[in-house]
Amino acid sequence: METLEEWKDAKELTTTDEVLFVFPCLEELSIGWCNKLRYLPDSLRTCVSLQKLVVWHCHELSSLPGVRSLQKLVVEDCPNLMSLPGVGSIIRCGIEDPPNGLQCVIYSENGDFHLPSTSSIHPSLQKLKLIRYGSLLLDQIQYFIALKILWIQGYQMVALPEWFGNLSSLQELYLLHCWELVHLPTEVAIRRLTQLKTLIIYRCPRFEDNEQIKISHVPWVKINDW
Repeated sequence: METLEEWKDAKELTTTDEVLFVFPCLEELSIGWCNKLRYLPDSLRTCVSLQKLVVWHCHELSSLPGVRSLQKLVVEDCPNLMSLPGVGSIIRCGIEDPPNGLQCVIYSENGDFHLPSTSSIHPSLQKLKLIRYGSLLLDQIQYFIALKILWIQGYQMVALPEWFGNLSSLQELYLLHCWELVHLPTEVAIRRLTQLKTLIIYRCPRFEDNEQIKISHVPWVKINDW
């Protein structure tokens, strides 16, 4: 729907003040190639069964609604989406009850995209995939204390920061197409990742072989330059 500019909120189409529950059985919603769509309706907040939201190639979209039941969010090529204001209302229970919060967020962006504030999504976030070229690693990652799976692709960084050792719940780490990557954090920081079971380094041609001594404690390691 390349010419769609507005998705009208259901409330705007009624004359009463009643609360409308929109798509009460909807579990997955994908929106793509709506290049002129600016907003999604607030009524999507009432999608009580919505668990997965995928939005891609919506160049004018500026915000997303908060959905309490959401567990997986995928955002790709939405250059005007500078933040996710609705996410803060999703997370309430924190790390004590992860299934009730957003568990997976995927960002893919060629423009200037900002993660939500660290206070909004880090308590229960378990899976994070970042795909971005020519950008520095975002410091907010260090606050995702429940993170179990981290995928980083296309980041231009020479070394992983020392605070990587703070990701104590991390079980799987994937580093792909990081062409400038040479070093991991210090061995002291890496060995603090006691839960790390899988480390994949793929197409990082400058990664030095002597760095492997730092990850000798990781059960499954695969390094492939090409």
